Amino acid sequence: MLPWLANWWDAVALWLSDLAFPFQFALVIVVLAPLCLAVAWGMDRAVDVVTARFTRSNGDESHPVVTVPKPTVRVDVPAGTPATIITTVHAEPRQQVSAGSDSVRS
Repeated sequence: MLPWLANWWDAVALWLSDLAFPFQFALVIVVLAPLCLAVAWGMDRAVDVVTARFTRSNGDESHPVVTVPKPTVRVDVPAGTPATIITTVHAEPRQQVSAGSDSVRS
């Protein structure tokens, strides 16, 4: 690393650490907030450029319509149970067992 840059950085760090905390906080926010916003904006633009380059284009500039299948609701489970919340679970219908039967429920 360049010696003059290391010396300058050390001097700035020492000066900043000698300030009172409210001044340290204000200075860091004034410097870092715009810097972070600029970096985020630059990254956003770079991702847009890269994705535009690798995305297929058929001349239509509109976004494709994505259809989401309607979830199926289980009618064999009472409302409010986890099985009705997770609506994509499909199960075989339960067999009705009479109270006096010795058969095992599956």
